[in-house]
Amino acid sequence: MKEGNSFWCEEGTEDMIANDLTLLDDGNRPVNYSNQSARDFSNSYTELKRLSANVDHLYADGSVPNDGLIYNSKNERVLGVTDRIRVGWFKKTNDVTLSARAFENRTKLYSTMHHEYMHAYFYAKGIPFSDITEHKIINKWTFDQSKAWNVKVNYDRNLIRGHDTYKYSQYGLK
Repeated sequence: MKEGNSFWCEEGTEDMIANDLTLLDDGNRPVNYSNQSARDFSNSYTELKRLSANVDHLYADGSVPNDGLIYNSKNERVLGVTDRIRVGWFKKTNDVTLSARAFENRTKLYSTMHHEYMHAYFYAKGIPFSDITEHKIINKWTFDQSKAWNVKVNYDRNLIRGHDTYKYSQYGLK
């Protein structure tokens, strides 16, 4: 999840652009930046808990990378990243790393986790999408969620145009 004004950074499935959603009750309250807080937060929301089953490792303590900041290949700070890592010949793991900035408020954390967990879900289910299509589906969810939460988010017009054709629900996502 990238920090910035547009909603998609054209960097592929590892980056989600930051947004300033305000979530649910107490959406502006920060969450402690730790692995345990991330797991507890994830388990406290039914859909995050369900999607987290596709995540093999969740890092939220600054240990990966060691300064708590994450950068994409364009040297832009991101809030979260999902990596598909090969372990041995046949096994792959889905690792999600969250930056400290994702924990600034519950809304940002929920949005970042859901975005990254959707990547892990697609990887685990073997659903082959191009980076653009995968992000259009994920961003359709974020767009719909921001409307449900009654918050304003800046979107890349090129990404929004035609995104109504992407139905995340047909892939078992809520």
